Amino acid sequence: MTVYRMISAEKASTPVSVCCALLGVSRSGYYDWERRAPSDRALSDAWLIERIREIWAENRKVLRGDSRAASYAHLDANTSPPSAAADTFTARTTVATTG
Repeated sequence: MTVYRMISAEKASTPVSVCCALLGVSRSGYYDWERRAPSDRALSDAWLIERIREIWAENRKVLRGDSRAASYAHLDANTSPPSAAADTFTARTTVATTG
């Protein structure tokens, strides 16, 4: 998680100026980051997360239980984003960090 993502997550309970001061970044830097369009990687990750959720919803019975290896094999076979190939590491890392 980047410093700016941390600030974004905390801004509902802590003022942005306080977060920026504590984390040693400028407010203008944070607001510049907030206004930027999502990167290609962020868009690819969002697509992959949505695809994984669809696969899990479609195959609840198959993916339920202790067979994590079978789950990963199923995901590996069914996750290829339109613009870039999702390698096994990316799919597994996304599953692990998404929950």
